[in-house]
Amino acid sequence: MYEHIEVQLRQVLHEHKLREGEAIELDESLLASQLLAFCEDMLSRFVRTEFKYRPTQEFEVR
Repeated sequence: MYEHIEVQLRQVLHEHKLREGEAIELDESLLASQLLAFCEDMLSRFVRTEFKYRPTQEFEVR
């Protein structure tokens, strides 16, 4: 399942490059992997705190 999400993230980043005409400085695959790791960590933290710490809490700051 995570592989499919990472593929979708790569696709979104690639489409951004095509649509906006400007590439993101990082490699799309690397950035997609880092975004997925961040999301996984936030979900794990949500479970570890027994669903008290919401994954979207302070999202704008991160």
